[in-house]
Amino acid sequence: KTEEPKEEEKTEEPKEEEKKEEPKEEVAEEKKEESHEEPVEDKTEEPKEDTPEEPKEEPKDDPKEEVIPEQKPDLPPSTLPEEEKVVHGNLLDYLDDEYNVPLIKITTENKIHPADKENYVKGELEIVESGEESTVIFEKASMGIRLRGNSTLDCPKKAYRIKFDEKQSLFGLPKAKSWVLLANYYDKSNLRNYLAYLTANRLDNLDFQPSSIFVEVEFNGAYKGLYLLCEQMQTGTGRVDIEQDEYDDNNGSYFFELDFLDRIQADGLIEGVSYFSSNGLYYALKYPEDEDATTKRCTYIKNFMDEVFRRIKAKDNYQSVMDVDSFIDYYLIQELFKNVDGNQSSVYYYVKDKKLYAGPVWDFDLGLNVVGRNQVDATYDYYASSTYWIRDNGYMYQQLFKDPSFLNKVKERYTEVRDILFKVFEEIEIAEEYLSDEFKKNESVWTIPGYLNTWVAQRFSLEYLAIKNTANHIIFLKKELTKQFYYLDKAYLLY
Repeated sequence: KTEEPKEEEKTEEPKEEEKKEEPKEEVAEEKKEESHEEPVEDKTEEPKEDTPEEPKEEPKDDPKEEVIPEQKPDLPPSTLPEEEKVVHGNLLDYLDDEYNVPLIKITTENKIHPADKENYVKGELEIVESGEESTVIFEKASMGIRLRGNSTLDCPKKAYRIKFDEKQSLFGLPKAKSWVLLANYYDKSNLRNYLAYLTANRLDNLDFQPSSIFVEVEFNGAYKGLYLLCEQMQTGTGRVDIEQDEYDDNNGSYFFELDFLDRIQADGLIEGVSYFSSNGLYYALKYPEDEDATTKRCTYIKNFMDEVFRRIKAKDNYQSVMDVDSFIDYYLIQELFKNVDGNQSSVYYYVKDKKLYAGPVWDFDLGLNVVGRNQVDATYDYYASSTYWIRDNGYMYQQLFKDPSFLNKVKERYTEVRDILFKVFEEIEIAEEYLSDEFKKNESVWTIPGYLNTWVAQRFSLEYLAIKNTANHIIFLKKELTKQFYYLDKAYLLY
């Protein structure tokens, strides 16, 4: 198990280092929208029966110093056949010969910038190497671009959704029309989403997970900073692959998102047709959608989720209606990154062959105590002090963990994959080394702290708000991950 860290020491700002001229790794590791709302102030209706009381915080040994735990020699290596799953998004796979990230060049008609997340602006997209030669990686293609996100719409660095006129393959990923560029404006390390998606991709009980490819973006000739290119959260080949040629109402596939009711209604969805409630929580249908979303189908999935909740609560063979392994892997990713949204929004599920699966994972840029104790909203004190945020505050996981067999399976799985999860520290070191110039360029455009007077920014933890540069934000990120490994080891590690 990891050692208990001691009192955190103040860190000095690291000196700038030049990128190492080392050969790129040639052997690759084998292998929707972003949403932020009042993460603690739940707007959903409480379950009417046997609503679990707010969990009391158990006495615990708080880590007191940043000590990144070493892999214990007596911890058995994972038996996970990682070579069977191709991981898209490893940073070194996408750097050019000069160790630069790719550059996405976007031009729009009349140099118009999109104004909202409803209306696409027509334009073209091209991808080149950002070195001196600017070798074209992806030829110009027609597309539309609009804004994306919720709370991040208030940020000066915008996130975008791209929709090509025809399906395109970017960086060897399966062809699709829709792609997203995440700005990571609130996450000044720029790494939380990248690390979460990359780690989730390595777990074999999770099917499709978003790729995460660092790129720089130039919009109508102006440099916009460092972004993360990902797939849109949607169904289809190479995405959540559950679509049916002819929809089967008796054994239909479904893809849906747990979200806040006010946001669902603001998107114009219709209750009983394109969204439904179950156990006091609200879900927006992603598939079937539009004309394929009918009252009959919405009623079916609502009744299905009602039955899932009933079986979990009653410990009545819930394994027959849900894929427990996917829920365990999903839980480990959410808990490791202490995702503040992980119990109430950007939570995706799909149903295939009358079984519920967890995932894909999405939206981690406020996790690991970006928000926390602040001078505006005391409700975030509980999130900041919670050691098992997902387990103790998500209704589904609260009920699942009451079953000793589920807890035992979590312990077994965590012990099996801990060394794979632990690779997150290696990925941080690689990013620090190979993205140092890109971090500086991004920071020069989007000043730190540089926060706006937005609802989210007002709830930044005081410790987070005091950090003044990317390098120290990464140190803070490593410290928070160290804490999470300490608590996960304490609860689940069998050795």
